[in-house]
Amino acid sequence: MRAALNKRIFVALALALGVNLATYSSPSVAAEPPRFTDQERIEVEKIIREYLLQHPEIIPEAVAELQRRETIAAAANAKRAIAANQDRLISDGISVVIGNPDGDVTLIEFYDYQCPYCRRMYKDVLRLADEDENLRIVMKQLPIKDTPGEFPASLMAAVMAMAADEQGHFEVFHKNVFVAAGQGELSRERLFEIAASSGLDVQQLQIDMEDEAIMDSIRDNLMLARDIGVSGTPSYVVGQKIIVGARGYDVLKSAIEAERNLIKSAKPAQ
Repeated sequence: MRAALNKRIFVALALALGVNLATYSSPSVAAEPPRFTDQERIEVEKIIREYLLQHPEIIPEAVAELQRRETIAAAANAKRAIAANQDRLISDGISVVIGNPDGDVTLIEFYDYQCPYCRRMYKDVLRLADEDENLRIVMKQLPIKDTPGEFPASLMAAVMAMAADEQGHFEVFHKNVFVAAGQGELSRERLFEIAASSGLDVQQLQIDMEDEAIMDSIRDNLMLARDIGVSGTPSYVVGQKIIVGARGYDVLKSAIEAERNLIKSAKPAQ
């Protein structure tokens, strides 16, 4: 009986430390967590505690292994979610598209005009659009920085940017909002000043901002971000990969090139 308990203790310890039980050939070692009586559980916890105190060097290894597994699982989940939401990501019919609308690679950006990290990245994104004539960029408004009870600057800027696209002035408005956000708070009056200085017909802009499809799109972006595991801005999707944070021009460029090579290798030989 003691031998059986020791085997179960071994399994519990192995599972707790992230050991791959498949490397052990003994059929008596199960991959499922063992069941213990209350007294056995007390004994197991004591043994595991003593073992960890005697061998603390294995704790970082176990943590690293757990993080590795979580990273792999998160990437796999992201792939499945991206594949299931391709239309919403790439061609929802209303999100602003810059660069080449028929490009061979699509970069999707989720961003917020009050996000300082988005402000750090906007020039890099526009640079990619200018330099890569085969790149299509989908701009996904994700206004999540507004504070309840205060003026919703992120939301209003998002609505105005999408409406500005109707007049063909998205990019200049986009740049000017980020510049202004770096200089102080974005009030309603300031946003309309930016619109006017960006060459927009403000009266027409206000009419276009009433389009219900714009708010529907923003609501869908919030749900889409949740569905694919995006919780912050800026975040980018290239192919089946999600890139989180202000990682810089080189990281985005490398991801785009990798996706382009993947597409080319998947095409049948002529």
